[in-house]
Amino acid sequence: MAVHKILVADDDASLLSTLSLHLRNEEYQVTCALNGVEALAAAHRERPDVLLVNVALSYNDNTSFHDELIEHPELMGIPIIFLVGERAIRLGTVPKLPAQSVIYKPVPTSELFAKIELAISGSAPHRPATYPQDRGQAA
Repeated sequence: MAVHKILVADDDASLLSTLSLHLRNEEYQVTCALNGVEALAAAHRERPDVLLVNVALSYNDNTSFHDELIEHPELMGIPIIFLVGERAIRLGTVPKLPAQSVIYKPVPTSELFAKIELAISGSAPHRPATYPQDRGQAA
């Protein structure tokens, strides 16, 4: 069985640690990044199978990570799963690039694993990330 690479990028170190532990327990190879600059460098270096990224992650003071990612077409084929928290919803952060999927925080591990497997298998279509008015769940 091939080992799949996951890049997890979030500015919450505690969340990174928790997600990394869960993913490694499922035998994924995990790379973590605390900011957009680290995430972009790791994506180039590691060529992960899936990007698991906080939708509100910034690249620098003026640019979000997903806006910067658009400038790197060689990475655009990597499926993206956005992690969405309350702050992103309140600010109306909507990425300009397609996402494989969206997961709302707190992250349910069963949903996380299912969406990663769909992304890796290519079964889930790429679609623009949107945020429904009623998420149907408490955050």
